Formats: sequence, structure tokens, C-alpha cells
Amino acid sequence: MALITYTDKVTMNENASVPAINKVRAADMNEIKNVVNENYSEQIAPISTMMCNGASNTSSTSTTVYTQVPLTNSFSTGSNFTLNNNKIYVTSACTILISAQLYITGGISAASNAVTIAIRKNGTLYKRALCPIPNNYRMAQISGILISMNAGDYIDLAFLSGDKTGITVSGSGDTFITVEQIK
Repeated sequence: MALITYTDKVTMNENASVPAINKVRAADMNEIKNVVNENYSEQIAPISTMMCNGASNTSSTSTTVYTQVPLTNSFSTGSNFTLNNNKIYVTSACTILISAQLYITGGISAASNAVTIAIRKNGTLYKRALCPIPNNYRMAQISGILISMNAGDYIDLAFLSGDKTGITVSGSGDTFITVEQIK
């Protein structure tokens, strides 16, 4: 099997209406390519992994401030991650790969049909994705996020509905964040 390759131009990146924070930077794409190709060629599994589920239902209370998702540790391997106050901390410098999903259980209406899912690093917005939430589909997802972390850094999962409060995210296994140390 050949190493993974891809085209550096992504359709989303060429769309002028997509906000810059949602676009994949060429440097990030090259880092993803290098890490994936390096790990593929060496057949390396993630060094450390943590998956956290939603701990309890939580509702947005602001249309301008992100709401943190309460988390509980579902499983972990290795020893580089700890969960404290709904934040996932790293114990040593590393590169992590993140995927997350929110399951919306209430508050969606015709007036509010999108939710922004966000990954924050040390309390600062790192990456976000605006996810349309039609009536029969209640998932907001973000994946493939690579972040370089130092010892003591943390990430958390948050969401925002910019036009309505009271959007409820489920505290179940349908709401989750997975963090893998890959380097």
C-alpha cells in the first residue's frame, strides 16, 4: 500500500465565504501529511488515548459566549492525559489529534438551525466548525484537529448558538471528544 498523499488545495479553502478560522492552513496540512505518512510507514499506534463522554446535559446561556461541555472519562490508554474540571490536560509535550461530536437534544428550531462546535486550547478558541442542524439530524462534529501541546496545556470542548440560548447538548456517549497523542 502506498503512503497517503493528497492535494494541498481543498475546496473549502477556495471558498471565499468560509471564515479563515475554519480553513485548513497549508502548514497544518503538511504536518498532518508528515505525521500520517511517518506513522503509517512505521506502523505506530497512538502513544496515548483518552475518550471522554458528555457527563450531563448542558444548555447554552449566551449567544456570544461559548458553553463548556461537561465531560467524564470513558477510557484512556497510556499516561499522558488527565481530566480535571472538564478539561483534558497533557502531562508532557506532544502533538495530539482530536475528534469531537455533540448530540443536540433540545432547543433547535427553524430560527436556530446551526451550532458552532469548538476546541479550545488553554481557554482560547483554537478551531471551530459551524454545523447546520436540520430537524432530523442533531449531530455537530469536528475532526482531524492537530495541536502541538506543552506539558500542562489543556483542551476543552465547547459550543455556541449565535442566535438562541437554550440549545441543549446531551450528557451521554453520543456527545464525546477523543484525544490521541500521535507524536
